[in-house]
Amino acid sequence: HKRNHVTLEAFAKFSRRHPEALLMLAGEAPDPAFRAFLTRQIEQHGLAEKVRITGWLTDEQFFDYLSAADVTVNLRYPARGEESGSLTRILGCGKPAMVSNFAQFADIPDDCVIKVSFENEVEELLAAWEQLLKNPAQRESRSTRAREHYRAQNDVDRVATLYVEACRELGRTGEGALMFRQRS
Repeated sequence: HKRNHVTLEAFAKFSRRHPEALLMLAGEAPDPAFRAFLTRQIEQHGLAEKVRITGWLTDEQFFDYLSAADVTVNLRYPARGEESGSLTRILGCGKPAMVSNFAQFADIPDDCVIKVSFENEVEELLAAWEQLLKNPAQRESRSTRAREHYRAQNDVDRVATLYVEACRELGRTGEGALMFRQRS
């Protein structure tokens, strides 16, 4: 559901124009069939020398790769409305990100991320990469806004207050029940 096949197709076009480009697919592909699918896609697009799949990463390794990245891709579909932990880290590090123009990303301001529609994913990804490559000022502006958005949304005091308010509301309305299981 992370749309790697879309990213690979777009990157194949991008790398023809920019042969020095390198794509890192960060994370593990635990399903052998999916890993084989990705490997076939990489080979079919002639990207064996330009794409690396990192495998499972520790937090430290993830941040090392992230610090080396110029831009990031965090597409999701289908999704269950979950928050992307990797996107939260990406925004916190101030990296320009392309995301699916889908429900869970709707609240992220357009000046923080580039939202990619499903109807034209490959061409929109390609255009976004070209735009950010040719316009360092825009890349820096998006980086700054990403960090600002992260800080505003993930401030520890703010998040703690929201949790307390949610628990109070649950207790006041009686909606939802918190269940605890005693551990032996």
